Amino acid sequence: MNGRLRDSWEALRYGPLLRGASTHPLAGRLYEKLVAGIEWRADPNRRAVASARIADTLQCSQQQAQAIFRACLGSEAREEADTAWVARRGIALADILPHRPGLPSEGRGSIFATLHLGSPILTFLYLREVLGLPLRAIGRPLDDDNPLSAAKRAWGSAKVGWVSRSSGTTFINTDARGIIQAREELLAGRSIYAAIDVPADLASRAMALEIHGRSFSFAAGIPRLAQLTGAEILPVIGLHRAEGFRVEFGAPISCPTQEETQKALAAWLSQTLCSYPDEWWLWPYAEEVAK
Repeated sequence: MNGRLRDSWEALRYGPLLRGASTHPLAGRLYEKLVAGIEWRADPNRRAVASARIADTLQCSQQQAQAIFRACLGSEAREEADTAWVARRGIALADILPHRPGLPSEGRGSIFATLHLGSPILTFLYLREVLGLPLRAIGRPLDDDNPLSAAKRAWGSAKVGWVSRSSGTTFINTDARGIIQAREELLAGRSIYAAIDVPADLASRAMALEIHGRSFSFAAGIPRLAQLTGAEILPVIGLHRAEGFRVEFGAPISCPTQEETQKALAAWLSQTLCSYPDEWWLWPYAEEVAK
């Protein structure tokens, strides 16, 4: 799909198709299947890179890897549809994602580490609205320097605006000033929510995380922030399952050195991708470190 055709498709996807998907959960499932099918065919090179990487990393067949990647495309589309539906209906998350006994109700002064997997946005709102944690998210600004298409950036901006209104807080930028702000939040006893799988080319510091024997490069801001503040890292993901949306917490990470913290994050990432490979959106985009 060339650049002009891609822009036209994304204008359709993030315009009338997503508005239609926001009307009802069943419409959202149709949107998920339609988008996954079109995206699967639209970029043969992306499909080949992702499928080969999945097959090599998870030691599965090419056919299985292709099915996993197609499901990943659907997962991202489902996140869009679910978020649009909740935002349009003005639904309180506590009504659809009740606080289950045994889940953390603390976490003050902690870094909640997540992934581009499942539904990061609803997970953030769950932590803040349902668990009541004093939490702010770190996110890249959707300005003119962002490489997203105009249609996708407009949808992203609308989503950020809705999250800010729903949560009563604003996002922290990913620049140097934002890191200082995040540090101040943690030292004041409040918490931070951020993805650990941000590609390294979007950050000034990089870290290598080994996933089943293969090394990938990601932004190193979260381990660095943990070391600067002594904050505990609490892994968390939100998943789309047949029985509904589910939030899962990993074991807390509190290591004395950045190297040990990175090893613990790599272990959690490996375990998560082994369990839910069909929900991670970054298979074709994560930067692999040459040996």
